Amino acid sequence: MAWQKSPYRLLGSLPINQVSPLFVLAPLIWLGPLPMLYRLTSASPSRSGLVAAKLRVACAEAWGAMAVEIAAAAISVNAISLNSRRSERSAASMGNGVRFGHSRGVRSKVEGMHDLVIRNGTVVDGSGADRQLADVAVTNGVITSVGDVQGAAARTIDAEGHLVLPGWVDVHTHYDGQATWDPDMTPSSWHGVTTAVFGNCGVGFAPVRRGSEGYLINLMEGVEDIPESVLSEGMDFTWESYPEYLDALDATGRVMDIGAQLPHGALRFFVMGERGADHAEVPTEGELDELGRLAEAALIAGALGISTSRTTKHKAADGRLTPSLTAGDPELAAIAQAMRAADAGVLQVNSDFGPGEFEHLRKAAELSGRPLSVLLLQVDNDPELWKVTRDDIHRANAAGVAVTGQVGCRPIGVMLGLDATVNPFRTNPAYEAIAELPLAERALRMRT
Repeated sequence: MAWQKSPYRLLGSLPINQVSPLFVLAPLIWLGPLPMLYRLTSASPSRSGLVAAKLRVACAEAWGAMAVEIAAAAISVNAISLNSRRSERSAASMGNGVRFGHSRGVRSKVEGMHDLVIRNGTVVDGSGADRQLADVAVTNGVITSVGDVQGAAARTIDAEGHLVLPGWVDVHTHYDGQATWDPDMTPSSWHGVTTAVFGNCGVGFAPVRRGSEGYLINLMEGVEDIPESVLSEGMDFTWESYPEYLDALDATGRVMDIGAQLPHGALRFFVMGERGADHAEVPTEGELDELGRLAEAALIAGALGISTSRTTKHKAADGRLTPSLTAGDPELAAIAQAMRAADAGVLQVNSDFGPGEFEHLRKAAELSGRPLSVLLLQVDNDPELWKVTRDDIHRANAAGVAVTGQVGCRPIGVMLGLDATVNPFRTNPAYEAIAELPLAERALRMRT
């Protein structure tokens, strides 16, 4: 395919930072447990861009056979593909590169005929406009008409009684491992997500040196509670560099578009080795140069951005704090300068936002000339802190620094269980006496 010179541009010609709010703000009937979804708190897409968007049809009552058929059709006419930017040398040496999903729409055999028409559905387009009863026509993988659609179609779906929605762009996921082996990208694909972005929070699996895969798995297990056994058995680690990781992603077809970010934790550990996980250590000048060189190469190869974690909530399964927690200004500056040199990427941050923290991140954003995206969450120990961060975001934008908050559209959930990472009885003295028994015997003892 021909690589576009502008990074991560959609086929509908809207930049990703305009399109993301469109999809994520679209209302959706909750049909059961959903993965964490986020919306962006700034930017408003133009209504004219909606016709270039993907639609997802969700059943207003429950998932039935027709809803599954409509969802499958929405996948088959996927109209948006994120394209990465690569240099000619990279494109030549790395084959077709990362396409982050591509579609093969149903092609009309009769000129002037629509490929697909979804009729009689209730369209909620995500712009804030009222819902409307309307038809949606798709031709050559692009939505060409919304309203009273005339003419025949190669395929027609009656969506009466159903909602027809834009696909969700989930900008905060952790499919870094699963995306290498699961073409269905479940459970997100079950719930209307049509683009997933991962590599968030500074954790991921590239770059990686041979023999150090275990540390990155241990880090992901601790931070995101993804079992070590699943990651170890699922990933083959055929890559070392970040561009090679993107190639591995490209080798697997999947039902949705994807975008990946370079994780600071993996980058730091790759450059500094075990010292990268030691918070008493700081990178040397040579290591800072290497951090910057690799970061720029990742962005040129197609990374959507660089993510970092600066929160004590993030610990590896062995208890060690995430490597990027204490990265100082010189390290942030090396990453920022790489972003400026590549003229690409978003700096994604999960932070505790202690005193002066936002100012450090704002300086990095100013140095990079690129957008900053931060998690904006309420925490129990300081319930009003999110308001301070929100105001900091507004002030930065008013000063011309592009900063966006990621806000959870539903509360964070925690899986509890006798064999889960979080066991509510773990510290109870009565439970400690039976904690080492087999699960079935423990459950029986607790019942009796």
